[in-house]
Amino acid sequence: MLKKVTGWLHLWLGLISGIIVFIVSLTGCVYVFHEEFRQIFPPARIESTRIDIPSEGRPLLMPSEIVRRVERSEHGDSVRINPFMMRYLRDQASILLSGEVEQDRTWYLVDPYTGEVLEQKREMYSGTYLVKNGQIQGENLEKFDFFAFVLDGHMTLWLPVKIGKILVTYGTLVFVVLLISGLILWWPKNKSAAKQRYWFQWKKSTKWRRKNYDLHNIAGFYMFAFLLLIGLTGVAMGIEWANKSLHWVFSGGVKEKEIESVPPENPALIPDFNTTLDHVLKQELAKHPDAGTYSMYWSYPSRDIPTSVIRVVAYMKSGSQVSLYDRYSMQLLGLEEHDEESLAHEIEELYLPIHEGSIWGLPTKILAFLASLVATTLPVTGFCIWWGRREKKGKKGNDKARHKASRVSAAEPQSVSNSRARPVFKPRSG
Repeated sequence: MLKKVTGWLHLWLGLISGIIVFIVSLTGCVYVFHEEFRQIFPPARIESTRIDIPSEGRPLLMPSEIVRRVERSEHGDSVRINPFMMRYLRDQASILLSGEVEQDRTWYLVDPYTGEVLEQKREMYSGTYLVKNGQIQGENLEKFDFFAFVLDGHMTLWLPVKIGKILVTYGTLVFVVLLISGLILWWPKNKSAAKQRYWFQWKKSTKWRRKNYDLHNIAGFYMFAFLLLIGLTGVAMGIEWANKSLHWVFSGGVKEKEIESVPPENPALIPDFNTTLDHVLKQELAKHPDAGTYSMYWSYPSRDIPTSVIRVVAYMKSGSQVSLYDRYSMQLLGLEEHDEESLAHEIEELYLPIHEGSIWGLPTKILAFLASLVATTLPVTGFCIWWGRREKKGKKGNDKARHKASRVSAAEPQSVSNSRARPVFKPRSG
């Protein structure tokens, strides 16, 4: 009964997620050795623009003033930009990123002392372009990067990020379920059955359907552990609730501490967005005088998540420090740091190296490549198994119909020529 239910679940989950598993596995297989290939064939990159602007003792403009001057110079105050992040650079033009993270974005290079827009680039799905007076100028600045294209397919199926990421992460979760259900179906009943499950016993007379079945089962069995690790780490990195659940398990039941802003009960008390950032930046510059000499980066809190915080990174000669501020009260909530000695943190740091196979260098990369290659074949061989059984059932149904028809025809009376002739009585004439 267990195998019957498992088989039904394995079949339909496999048919539903097959194309997703195929694309994600194939692109993952290709991407494994991207670092080695890029060392041999370095891709063309967009040269980052550097504009030197000496401070000459001038004070930095506050974020709200920079945003206001960019809006005025580029849009004539008719359009409000939606800033996502800003960065002050030592003796260089500041960077302001406007737009949604998963949609078109505009990069502004701004003089941090006057607010003058020195250069503007727009990132679109079709590429990156220079913009002047609101109009796109010239050709696409991006050069085709094969491995960037492959990675995009691996993470989003070349779809819009919001849609593609959901399909990939939950498709990977389904793949993990398929691996476990596949192991249950593979498990042999006895020793004699086990002999056919561990290795290929092919002969010249072995039909392709048997070979396809063995490829699906035997190759899948030997790569089960590696594929399970790759799948679980992919799910942990892609799905927030899965990440938190694994953290809870590895930390011994201790929930991860979340730092959040507390919205005021009265909406009228919510301060102006840009004013809040100005106040936070003044606190950071007072706390880290060297940060003004080197650089400072901060991300704007999400407008869609009321509890999101202001994240400020101060880069100094001695290193960097990440501070988290309440977006409403402008109070420092804490520093973004991890307990380096915690088991949960150590395991979380291994998610990406395990997933991409780089944890122990070339040997594990080869294993990841082979595992991904096998994963690419599983939807194909699985579909062939289902289609073959479907045809076989149809053929059996036709054979039964023909057999039944032959039995019915055999039960009917035979023709006169084959039956015993009955005497015919004719009256005598005269």
